[in-house]
Amino acid sequence: MLVPNEILSIWEKFNTFPMETLTKAWFYRKTDGKKQRDVSLMKEHHERYGITGNCFDLAIWLLHEFEKEGIEAYPIGHDLGTTEAHVAVIAKNEDGRRYLCDLGDQWLIPVLVDADHPSFTSERLTGFFPAAEIEVQPHQDAVTILYHRPNGKMSRQKFDLAPLEFSTFWKAAEISQNTIKKVAFARM
Repeated sequence: MLVPNEILSIWEKFNTFPMETLTKAWFYRKTDGKKQRDVSLMKEHHERYGITGNCFDLAIWLLHEFEKEGIEAYPIGHDLGTTEAHVAVIAKNEDGRRYLCDLGDQWLIPVLVDADHPSFTSERLTGFFPAAEIEVQPHQDAVTILYHRPNGKMSRQKFDLAPLEFSTFWKAAEISQNTIKKVAFARM
């Protein structure tokens, strides 16, 4: 279930990058053009202001880093085009095994999602998420990650594992960056 080092080393470059949506509100007001930033602009903003971005920003940046290192990766997501939209990345190791990399939930260490791999288990696992056990439940073309917390609460995140077409992914990113709750502006 553990992620290989070639994927983990890229993932760890983002250890100090919080997923946040304040940058989205800030950049929305700053520009009249497209709202989804490219990697060079995200890097510039991070160096200058220490800001990162939402799950779309971080997935785009992570995909860029995987590509630079020659690691096959692709975006996945759910509820695209809605306020509930969330994206992550699937990275493949040299054997083609898929690992879920979700910088939008950066506390979750990348985890194997291929149920046919000998080391795969759907048992509860420790060490992948602080103060919680996780459970990876594979489905036909999807995966659900269950988070079992010590207080008895459980949450879940379900992803379709089919690669998003990049045009669909970028369109969903632009929709997300243009979806601003009015409450956010009242506080700025």
